[in-house]
Amino acid sequence: MDFFEASEIAKRHPGSRITRNEAGSFIVYLSNGSLMKSAPQPTPKPPSEHPTLPTTRNTSMGQPEQLIDSLRIDLDAATEDIDDIRATISKLRTEVKGLRDAIAKIPSTQWSKFEEEKKRLDSLASEQEKAKEKDRLVNLAKSRTLTHEQLVLVVDNATSFGIEGEDLDFILAEEIRTRPNGTDLDINDSLVVHSLPRGSK
Repeated sequence: MDFFEASEIAKRHPGSRITRNEAGSFIVYLSNGSLMKSAPQPTPKPPSEHPTLPTTRNTSMGQPEQLIDSLRIDLDAATEDIDDIRATISKLRTEVKGLRDAIAKIPSTQWSKFEEEKKRLDSLASEQEKAKEKDRLVNLAKSRTLTHEQLVLVVDNATSFGIEGEDLDFILAEEIRTRPNGTDLDINDSLVVHSLPRGSK
């Protein structure tokens, strides 16, 4: 070691003695007689009780990285959702194609039978509804709850509802009876009048 290093060691160890060795370098004998051949490594400074806080620059650099990671996670999740939607659409397209192929294989004669059966069922439903409406109107007329104007409507649409025979005769009599000036008419005369076409009175 050089003289400067040797003198620094001697200062830190009172009672030490500086001398030269055979090579001409300075050496230090401590007070207990031991030889200090080289300068000791500097003692590292103890860590501070208050750790150094990250600078504003370091903090600002960490936030974008976290944001990018979060965006990547969201993007991966959205990509999975898109893949699921595409798979569902592909499955639906396959099913639709299968249905179209099945429909195309149905013979035209089968379609004709289907249309005929549909018309028959529609007609049957219409007849059933007409019969229900006929019974309802006849029952209302027989209960004498219909006004004169309502009875006129029933008479005018009797053919459409299938009202005929005794039911129609009763409703015709009721229509005459409920006229403001029809109370002095004989029932038999009223039936004769309504047996004529309207407008020939």
